[in-house]
Amino acid sequence: MEDLILNIELAEPIREDGSFDGYACIWKAVDYYRRRFPAGSFDGPLARFAAAARYPAILWEHNKLLTIGSQVLTRDDKGLHVAGQLWIADTPAYRAVDDARKAYNLIRTCTYGMSFRCPLNPAYITMDAEGVQTVSQVDDLWETTITSSPACNIARVEAVASRPDARALLNRIHGWRASLRK
Repeated sequence: MEDLILNIELAEPIREDGSFDGYACIWKAVDYYRRRFPAGSFDGPLARFAAAARYPAILWEHNKLLTIGSQVLTRDDKGLHVAGQLWIADTPAYRAVDDARKAYNLIRTCTYGMSFRCPLNPAYITMDAEGVQTVSQVDDLWETTITSSPACNIARVEAVASRPDARALLNRIHGWRASLRK
């Protein structure tokens, strides 16, 4: 298996509370690595995350020691939707993280990217005549990351209303964390 690190561009707006919505992957978009992911390629991990109400954390620059937020990932007609929350202020659900505040400030002043990392199984990869690989299935999704080096410039955080189902689940997860701290 091969590890894949795919970068996408993260653009404004990130909300004042550190929440944002966007896409970690746009279906069929070809990235810098000449790979594309069709709709349905993340269905396995998404089903497992939803069943457990547990999603991978948001990291800073792929650093496992710098967890800066939480998220809910869902599939829609456009791509892999991210409803994210950077931990920039103390709440009953989580404590603020200095690195999340730094990331938030950098994102507010610069264009940063998002990335995801997952293992790739060669059995699910085909190549067309132009050398573009199509990844039909992803078995796991290890992380999403805020990064300074985007590779796929059309997948962005957008100025759209939050998906109510994803945002509600993110709030429920934070509520569970808060109750465990008591």
